[in-house]
Amino acid sequence: MRTKIAEALRSLDIPESEFFPLRQHQYAPILDHILETFTRFGSHGENQMWLWEGLKGRAEVLQVEHNNGPDYLAQILSAEERVWFIAEDWEGNKKSGNFWIFEGRVAAIISVPNEIHAFEYYLVAKDFSWLICENHHNQMLGIGKPIEERIHKLCEEMA
Repeated sequence: MRTKIAEALRSLDIPESEFFPLRQHQYAPILDHILETFTRFGSHGENQMWLWEGLKGRAEVLQVEHNNGPDYLAQILSAEERVWFIAEDWEGNKKSGNFWIFEGRVAAIISVPNEIHAFEYYLVAKDFSWLICENHHNQMLGIGKPIEERIHKLCEEMA
């Protein structure tokens, strides 16, 4: 998965300053904090598939059209915001854990999912106040008051 993301970044000509992978010593504490904050799995969830199935509390859900998740993210998030991007390694190529973590600007991040087919990804505020993901059911799920409010507002506008 990391290789596919790197290929997408090259083909989209996204500079490393806009979107880059974290090294193992950097990502482990961040992943632990994300898992503890947002999931019932806690730090034991590093090998879990489909983290969205174990989100704490009730997530705000937006049904999206196939392959249009990034378009909705562009409406929900600020393009300039820097966030954590977590990609599930559904191919099973990762030696430890099941997630690749990157840091980047939303404007750069949202162009990547359309370059890679059939994977689940998460964006997390750097202050850990919210998490949003797109799953294989074409749903955007958000947890954390700031993102829940933004998703709810978008749902109302679309109704």
